[in-house]
Amino acid sequence: MKKAFFVFLLFVLLACSSESFANAAAPGFYNNGGSSNFIPFFSSDADYLDKIQMQSEVITVLLYPDFAVVRGEYNMLNLSNKEIVFNTGYPINASFENEQLTRVSYEDIYNLKVFVDNKEVPNEKLRAGDSTYSFDGRQQNLYNNWYVWKSTFKSGITKIKVYFIVNNSKSILRKGYSRDKDNGFLYILETGKAWAKNIENGRINIQLMDGLKASDIMGVSPQSKFTINEDGTSLIYDFKNLEPSPNDNVLVRYKKLKENFDFQSVVSQSQKYYDDIDRIQPSNIFAESYKPFTASDFKVHDSSSDWFGFLLIFGIFGVPTLIFLAIAITVIFIFVHRRKKKKQSLNP
Repeated sequence: MKKAFFVFLLFVLLACSSESFANAAAPGFYNNGGSSNFIPFFSSDADYLDKIQMQSEVITVLLYPDFAVVRGEYNMLNLSNKEIVFNTGYPINASFENEQLTRVSYEDIYNLKVFVDNKEVPNEKLRAGDSTYSFDGRQQNLYNNWYVWKSTFKSGITKIKVYFIVNNSKSILRKGYSRDKDNGFLYILETGKAWAKNIENGRINIQLMDGLKASDIMGVSPQSKFTINEDGTSLIYDFKNLEPSPNDNVLVRYKKLKENFDFQSVVSQSQKYYDDIDRIQPSNIFAESYKPFTASDFKVHDSSSDWFGFLLIFGIFGVPTLIFLAIAITVIFIFVHRRKKKKQSLNP
């Protein structure tokens, strides 16, 4: 009877430890290559937000094994009748919550180039102070760097164009102590809601490069929004009159095709890649001939680390608990045995 009780307690302990292990690390896709829409840097500039509309947005992505080249083209409409000048920028290490994953984050952008009305303007990497812009009540990465530049919005339309490169090879898809190391790319569309009104129209075009195939894409979000051409080399996501939410953010998980990757060699050739991306004009693509494309695999398949996490949790909580239970059972056993012996002595 005592042995059965001990086995039962051990089973309960293991079950509790397993549950603790399962929740040890929330499911998420971390360190992806990617970016967001640019937003105001200083909180004082938030006064201008109801005067500037992101009227249209076209994002072109050359998706390579391990990295991506991005060009963003934005038509910004100044709704006032006077020129407005303020600092805008990209926060680094941005993150958002996804329907399928608790947290998704990107690491950094590289070799950023910014053009305002076809004129290149300098940008710099700043340390965020105590005067950053708050979006949806959340301070934008007070502790991280920003890439910032001064934008001049004339009355009417101002065209802003940006180029940058991102490293997709450091991505980690994690659940508990299990993790997969596939490539990941994201584009946070929701920050576009910071500007006045909705985005009237937009297009995101992802071109598969250097041998990548549609079958290499394991997961893409949002589901049911992307279409693909007959050759399987071009994905398109169109939208109109959009007030972007987290459900509109773009997330791509794709297979890692190369083991050794020298990202610095890519960064050093950034101008070559920017020239290549300028050969792509998404607005000229006839997307009506594209077919729906879905891929929904954002699950972790490598469970080899589960045993490590299990042993770690068991070592921290299980062993001390077992010792405590062993002591408690021993004390109870001695107490019951002595009472039984005392009764026998009183009733010979």
